[in-house]
Order: sequence, then C-alpha cells, then structure tokens
Amino acid sequence: MKRIVAGLALVAAGVIFGLPYAVVGDRFRPLLAEKLSTAAGKPVALGEVRLRVVPLSLRVENVRVEDLGAAESIAASVRLLPLLQGKVEIDSLVIRKPAVSWPLDYKPPPGEGQGAAFNEIRIEDGSVGRILSHIDVVASNVRPGASFPIEMTLRAGGKGTLRYKGSGGASWIGAVEASGFPAALLDPSLKGEVTGTAELRNLSATGAFDWKEYMASPISVRFDGGKAGETINLRELRVTIGKFNALAKGSVTGGALDGDLQIRDSPVETMNTSKAYRVAGTMNASLRVSGTTKSPRVDGPVSLSGFRLSGGAIREPLSIEAVHLHVAGDRVEARPFTLTTGPTTVRVSGTLSNVLAVPVADIVVESPGSRLEDLAALAKAYGAEGVQGKGTLAFRARMTGRVSQPAIQFVKGRPKVSHQGGAKGDHCGRR
Repeated sequence: MKRIVAGLALVAAGVIFGLPYAVVGDRFRPLLAEKLSTAAGKPVALGEVRLRVVPLSLRVENVRVEDLGAAESIAASVRLLPLLQGKVEIDSLVIRKPAVSWPLDYKPPPGEGQGAAFNEIRIEDGSVGRILSHIDVVASNVRPGASFPIEMTLRAGGKGTLRYKGSGGASWIGAVEASGFPAALLDPSLKGEVTGTAELRNLSATGAFDWKEYMASPISVRFDGGKAGETINLRELRVTIGKFNALAKGSVTGGALDGDLQIRDSPVETMNTSKAYRVAGTMNASLRVSGTTKSPRVDGPVSLSGFRLSGGAIREPLSIEAVHLHVAGDRVEARPFTLTTGPTTVRVSGTLSNVLAVPVADIVVESPGSRLEDLAALAKAYGAEGVQGKGTLAFRARMTGRVSQPAIQFVKGRPKVSHQGGAKGDHCGRR
C-alpha cells in the first residue's frame, strides 16, 4: 500500500511540477486567441502567454482587439482536463487595464460572440476613450442570451463615483448612483459635480440628479424615458435651476427631434452666469423643438416681465415692464417694448437673426429725449462697440448689420442734440 501511495504521489508531483514544461504557453496561443476572438467578435492578437499551476491559469500579456482597444494583461482560469488534452476551456477572466476606443455603433458580426460563457469576468482599472477611466466591472454566471448579475464602478480619481448594480446581458434592470461625479469627465467644458440616482429597466429609465457648482444655483434634473425600436421617447425631462423650471417632452428618431419645451413663471436671475451684470425678471415660453440633434430648431413665443439689468457698463439699472418675443429657428422677433434707464426712455422693436453664430440686427429705436451716455452704455451692454457721446437726443433710428458693429441710420428727421459740455455739434458715434 505504501508503494502504491508513494507511486501516486510521484505521479501527482510529476503532473504538477512538470506541467509547465510539458504544456508550453505558446502552444495554446492560437487556441486562446480563438476563444477570446469569439467572445469579442473581433480578431484578437496576444503577446507572451504564461501558464500558472496553482491556481491553474493562463496569463496573457499585451492583448489587442482589432478596432476596439488593448489590455495590459488577461488572466484566464482554465479547466485542467481539457488543458491536458490540448484544449482551452476558460472558467473565468480577469482583464487588467483595458483601454477601449469603442465606436458607439459597434455590433459584433452575426454569429460571433454568441458561444462564450464564463463563470466570472472581472475588469480592473479600465478606460473608454479619453473620457471615462478607472472602470471596474464584476459579472458572474455570464451566458449567451441570458441575464447575469453585474456591478460596474467608475472612480474619478478620488473625486467621485458612478456605479451601476443589477443585471446585464439580455436584460438591464438595476440602479445607477452618482456621488460627487465630476461633470468634466463627461465633457471637458463642463464644471461642477453630479449626484443622484436612477432606476434602469431595460430600455426605460427614471431618476433625478443634482448638478452643483456649475451655476450660482444647483441644477436639478428629473427624467422619465425609454426606447422603442429606433425611437427614444422622453416622457418627461424637468430641469430646475433655483426657482427656474423648464419641462421638456418629445422623441428622437434617427437623430430627428420632435418635442416641446415649456417654461412657466420662472425667475431668470438664477440663469445668470455673468459676473459683471445682474439680471432679474420672470420668463414664460412655449416652444416647439424640431430639426436634428446636430442642428436643432426652436420655434414659439417667449415673454419676459419685470425685467431688470444692472452692473457692467450700465450707469443706472435698465428696466423692461414686458417684452414679447417670437423665436423662429435662429431668428428672434421682438414686438415693440419700452426700455427705461434713469430718465432715459427708449422704444424698441425689430429682429435678430443668425443668433447662434454672429447675430445680425434689424432694429428700430426711438426716443423723445435720451441721454447719449445712457444710449452708449446700453449699446455696449448688447455688444456694440464705438457708440459714444454726451448730451441729450430725440430721435427715431434704425440699426442694421452685425450687433458688434451696427450701422445706424436716422429715419425720422435729424438728431437734435443738447450738449452738456464737450465739443459742440452733433456727436453720436456711428451715423
């Protein structure tokens, strides 16, 4: 009996310690590459392949997937008996530092990626493009065409996290949680942090997020939407900035927009991002949204009441009792309204076109008697440079051309100037 036990021990020792030499890692490179290619649906190139006995696994360095990205290493836990027969059957995968440049429209070719099954897949410290990094993923009991438990965490360098926990694969049902997540990681031009939760049920989602430090008041976003075929339906998107409220509903199909935007009795002061100027007033709007995601179009009425602008180059606060605008794409038409700043009163009407690029004006302005200093400051506040003067002026004029460099034509008589010091004669800047 002792000889039998000793003999079995020698055989076991030979298997365990001789396996790394009898089974050369490079021998399994083509088999492992084929297995990983099946899982990715893309050709996979492998670097050095090493075999580890305890626990039994293959470690692959410098893995590259065609058109998708690369990984520092992949450790594959394999089954012993198939390996002794020259086959590779993977039980679990640990993918270390994958860097993925995944096209948003990427789909595995038909028939590929359908036969891979794993007891566990782990991704450690992954990244997607230049936007998302420090991604960790744990998925268990992964089977083709089935749902499986999955947890994904994106850490933003100690400044916040974005986490999903629930099911993946055939159905995505779970919770998304953001905690102090820097908005700049989603878009470098954005500031502040995002905190909130959402519930995901396959192609539908509901949730609420707060966006802090981007504006003076926190931005709160509540949404409820889903996807049906190629159409994304937005049942509700409510954005609150302080006391300012906007409600959007609609759909996106193949990039085409079809929706509505409503603003009701909302104070505009919470929308102010300028440090030089202060604004106040109440806004109402009922807008139709169309066009495409790349070139959206907005049409409909917008009104402001109790509007007040101060600071900057404006000597005395500018007030508008009420103004009614109509937006038609990149063109804004204003019904006649009255501007008041100090003793100066100005009647204004007209249009601004090309407002999303270089605004072009066609505006009629008239006043029974205005201080030139107030008019110059008002023009500068709206982006017009080079308008200057002293004294008082009664006029009716038309301003056309680029807002930054308008041409001013007096259409009713000549300006009558009563000087308060300075050189005599007409002096009203551009004429």
